[in-house]
Formats: sequence, structure tokens, C-alpha cells
Amino acid sequence: RRSQPDGASPWVADSPCTLMIRNLNCRYTQKDVKRVLDESGLIGKYTFIYMPFVPSRRFSVGYAFVRFRTGPYASECRQLFHGCHFGQGNPTKPCEVVLARNQ
Repeated sequence: RRSQPDGASPWVADSPCTLMIRNLNCRYTQKDVKRVLDESGLIGKYTFIYMPFVPSRRFSVGYAFVRFRTGPYASECRQLFHGCHFGQGNPTKPCEVVLARNQ
């Protein structure tokens, strides 16, 4: 786990920052998550998307990890999606955007 220098907030740090985005549509793929992020103005601001998938169910588990280039980019994502629906997301549950436990 990476810690921020001098207690700096990960939301303002110039170093990469990973978010966990919860309550995604279980039918979404990584490609769908990328499309929604890009269409929301975040294109080029993240470097990696990981979305766990259950092969036996043929669905995702409803969350994804996104690694942003900087804390402010991650903060922008949180402002866009936290408490809202992600794309054609789950209509009964708003999206939760939190810092991933491991950075």
C-alpha cells in the first residue's frame, strides 16, 4: 500500500490514484465502463480499468477499479458519478465511488 508524502490527500496528489466504482450494471464489461468514462470527459485521465467477472454467470460482479493518472482526475470522477447512476446503471442503486484500499 502506498502512502501519501507528508500526509497529503490522495485527492490532490500528483501521483496515481485508484478508485473502486460500485453498483455498476452487472451486464457491463470493461469496454462499457471505458465508454462511459470517456463520454463523461475522462478520456486520457486514467490508465487502467479492472472489472472482476464471474465466468460461470457471464456477468461482472458489479464493481470496477479505475487507476487515474492523478488525484485530481480521480476526484473529478468521484464528483461525476458518486451518488448518481453510471451510464445505464442499476436504476435502484446509485453509484458509489471510493478510494481503493490498496493504491
